[in-house]
Amino acid sequence: MYSSFAAERSLSYAFRNCPTECATNKRLVLIYLIPVKMFLGHMPNPSVLRKYKLEEFIESLIVDLTASQVVEAVKVGNLAQLDAALATHEDFFIQCGIFLMLEKLRTITFRNLFKRVSLILGKNQIPLDAFLVCLRHLGVHDVDADELACIVANLIAQQQATVLTEQDQGLHLARPPEARHLEKGAVPGAPEFQLGPR
Repeated sequence: MYSSFAAERSLSYAFRNCPTECATNKRLVLIYLIPVKMFLGHMPNPSVLRKYKLEEFIESLIVDLTASQVVEAVKVGNLAQLDAALATHEDFFIQCGIFLMLEKLRTITFRNLFKRVSLILGKNQIPLDAFLVCLRHLGVHDVDADELACIVANLIAQQQATVLTEQDQGLHLARPPEARHLEKGAVPGAPEFQLGPR
């Protein structure tokens, strides 16, 4: 995560200090700044994206009756929508050299999906089966229970989720009520997976 913070700081500095009349240079900086900020949990303002002609991040195209929007997909935790958005603008993202960075947004999208499921269920302890049902409902069929457990373990390792326990009912993603907002060793400012109502 440190490299993401350093990249965000450097790219933000470059964007702020680039003269206003150099819109092309500002746009080039934004192409790299947007994925970094999204990875850190900060979604871009659509008006800024339109101003610098970066509609590929927000453009609404109808693909199988699903809006193809990278930003919106990450915000709401819709993996199928994120995959469709990346596929729609794949050439642009590859040409800019940011496709792999955007692929990493799947982790953030999973985290946001898990947040939504925990808010819907209103519990601090959530069975992984609940997440699998939600994924199937969204049309994501290529993630099985083992892969989902691995994804959750990675979120815990990245300190975006806190506790994984194994019980008789299977794996559960849990956050104890007494857990603090940021645990010892967490990166300040990093987005955290919060379970239960705020």
